[in-house]
Formats: sequence, C-alpha cells, structure tokens
Amino acid sequence: SNFVVNSMATVIGLWVSWNVNYRTLFRAARIDSVLSYGWFFLNHTAHIGWWCWCAVGVPALNYPPGFMTMLDALGVNTFAGVIYAIAFA
Repeated sequence: SNFVVNSMATVIGLWVSWNVNYRTLFRAARIDSVLSYGWFFLNHTAHIGWWCWCAVGVPALNYPPGFMTMLDALGVNTFAGVIYAIAFA
C-alpha cells in the first residue's frame, strides 16, 4: 500500500517538476523569449518560497517537519527533538 502511494507520488512529482520547471526553461532557451524566462523564474521563486515556508514549519499550521516544531519538540522530549532535527535536515 505504501509502496503504491509512494510510487504514484514519485511519478506524479517527476511529471509535474518536468512540466512546470525544466520544460519551461528549455522552451525559454529555445524560443529566447523574455516572457518564457519570466514564467520560469516566477515558478522557481514560488518553489523557493514554498521550501522556505516548509522549512520554518509554523506549529500553528500543523506542518510537522520544520525548524520551529523542532525547537518545541526539544523542550518536551530530547529524543523527539533529535528526530525532528533529522527530518528538518
């Protein structure tokens, strides 16, 4: 069951990353259009923003693997804090 879900997530993730990130960059290089480059950099900026948001991991939003959640877990249980640190890395 987990293997099937993980396989589907991998296939869908690869397809989405190809179509959203790399294909737009290759198209922009082929066409040499400012709008195509702008679309790529807009998508890339959104990706970096999402990565930073997830890395912070605000506990009020219940997103577990983040830096702030790790600090909260270290105060409660050291072992749990170390596991969160590994997940954060």
